[in-house]
This record gives sequence, structure tokens and C-alpha cells, in this order.
Amino acid sequence: MKKIIGFTMAEVLITIGIVGVISALTIPTLMFKINEKRTVTKLKTTQSILSRALKMAEEENGDIEGWNLIGHNEESAKNAANKLKPFLKLALDCSSLTQKKCYPKIDYKYLNGRDYSDLYNGLVGNYHMILLNGSAITVLISTLLEDEGLMLFVDLNGEKGPNVWGRDLFAFTYYNHNLAPAGNAKYRPYKTTCKLTNTGVGCAYYVINFGKMDYLKNK
Repeated sequence: MKKIIGFTMAEVLITIGIVGVISALTIPTLMFKINEKRTVTKLKTTQSILSRALKMAEEENGDIEGWNLIGHNEESAKNAANKLKPFLKLALDCSSLTQKKCYPKIDYKYLNGRDYSDLYNGLVGNYHMILLNGSAITVLISTLLEDEGLMLFVDLNGEKGPNVWGRDLFAFTYYNHNLAPAGNAKYRPYKTTCKLTNTGVGCAYYVINFGKMDYLKNK
């Protein structure tokens, strides 16, 4: 008689249970890291695309101060967008807000969960474009900046979710020929705004400079 060596049903179930627990602990972390890497890379790439376009637009049309960007209104946003478009590869030119060619109504949220007024159909004075890499760009002139300034909102995956500041929606401001991520010392400093308990509007600086999104984790 040969002795057969094997596992009992109880041992198999215990092993499966252990594997399940380990998977439950590691898979979310792995998925977070994958999404974090994808977001960091795409945001940096999009910033580079926009920075290059702004530089070329100024070389062609003179300094941005002469672009007639006065006030948060449709005309100013269109003026800025028309200067930029020749130097961008677009998947879709959404034109002005009133034409509503791009998006259905999208509800955005701040990082702390509060509602944020609809970026595409709720704000007058914006201009929208979608780059070939899928990033949706909103051009606007903000009266919140010193002397009024050009701002670019970037939704990395367009109308797809989660549509939350600091997750897939980020902002950049144009200062002294430099496209600076929101969260810098001049606009919505990240140390106060890039937290789960705050708006997330200043998280672009954190993502660009630190290359991570650990602010999304509970601390």
C-alpha cells in the first residue's frame, strides 16, 4: 500500500482564505500606484504640450499682455484659444461655451466631496478643446489672479469620471512666460488646498513637483 500525501479540505480553505486576505490588502495599493503613475505622467505630458504651445504663440503673436485678454468673458477666452490652437494638435475644437458641442452636463466635485459648479456648461466665459492625448482643456481669464491672467484647466480624461479636483481635474496659471501648476505660492498653495479636507484645486503643483498623489490617502 502506497501512502498518499495531500491536503485536507480545512487546510485548502485556510490557504484560500489567506490568499484572499493578502489580495484584498495588496490589490488596492497596486491599483492606486498604477493610476498614480498614469496620472502623473499624463499631467506632466499635457503641461509640456501647453507650455510649448504658449511659447510658440507668443513668438508668433507677441507677449500675452498684448492679446486683449480683459476680464472673465467669452471674448477674452476665445482670443487666447485662437492664439493657441495653431500650435496644438486637437482631437476636437469645442469652440465657445454657448455652442455646447463637446460635453453633456458634467457634475464636478472638490476633493472634500462638495459640489463644484459644472465646468463645461455652468460657467460663462470659457473656451474648450480636447487634445489628441484625450485631455480636455478649458481656457479662461481669471480675475482672481494678479492683473487678471490666463488659466488653463486640464481634465485628463474628459467627461469620464471621477471628475474631481486633484484626481483628474487640475489647473495651471500663466505667469511671466511660465505655465505654473496651481498650488504654487501665488495661487492656492498646495499645503492648504491639496488635502482630502479641502478643495484639491492646488494639487497640480504637488503632482508635478513630487510625482505622487499620496494626499489621496487618509493620514
